[in-house]
Amino acid sequence: MSNKDSQDTFTAGGNIAKTDAGNQIIGGWFSVFKVDGDIIVDTDNEEIDIESYNKVFIEFSKNYRNANFDHGSEIKGSLIDNILIDTPEMAKMLVHEITGIPMDEIPVQKLGHFGSFQIHDKADFEDAVKNKLMFSIEGTCDRVEVDDDC
Repeated sequence: MSNKDSQDTFTAGGNIAKTDAGNQIIGGWFSVFKVDGDIIVDTDNEEIDIESYNKVFIEFSKNYRNANFDHGSEIKGSLIDNILIDTPEMAKMLVHEITGIPMDEIPVQKLGHFGSFQIHDKADFEDAVKNKLMFSIEGTCDRVEVDDDC
């Protein structure tokens, strides 16, 4: 379990990891839960509960399909795809199905929520790629304090 008294150094969540210029598609990790088996804490120094995130993933996939940049309010794109990779077995199965590499030979670096957006305007797409803008996705949540001593 992660030490909540010290921020982990992983900061790649939300960055563009893949692009398709012809279709103006950008993709990347929306949220990352684990890197090399270590639990990641967010910018509030809190852990993301993978089991609870499954409900968030379903709600997002059904109801929040717009994208903007750097927490702006203007809609810049639409959700194309997204997948919740929440276990090492899921990650290995995906890589195995695509590449044929035996599952026991596949290292798992990250677990999390990965997806892509098509950016509506060509200039916005080019700006996002050039300036390595951060993903910002729609949604709402309730913040619930949890007693760690239980």
